[in-house]
Amino acid sequence: MTKDKHQRQLAENRMKLIAPLLTPSLDKASYQKLKDQISQETGLSERTLRRYLSRYQERGYDGLIYGAQSQKPIIDDHMVSLVIGGEMA
Repeated sequence: MTKDKHQRQLAENRMKLIAPLLTPSLDKASYQKLKDQISQETGLSERTLRRYLSRYQERGYDGLIYGAQSQKPIIDDHMVSLVIGGEMA
């Protein structure tokens, strides 16, 4: 199996895990119970499930592919311009 195909398979599995949590009609208690159940059955932490959900909500299916997360800059543009311009706060 190629690396790309393997990553797509992982994303598909992640989608299957979080799909029930994407049901809009779930109330907060049902959502938490379902998330706890998925966590317990799979051995994944609740934090990992939250990350999968967040990445899916931000980037869709592609967000579930390992390595496809958007990389946020560590230093913002304002800080870069201050450093390059020689100004220090």
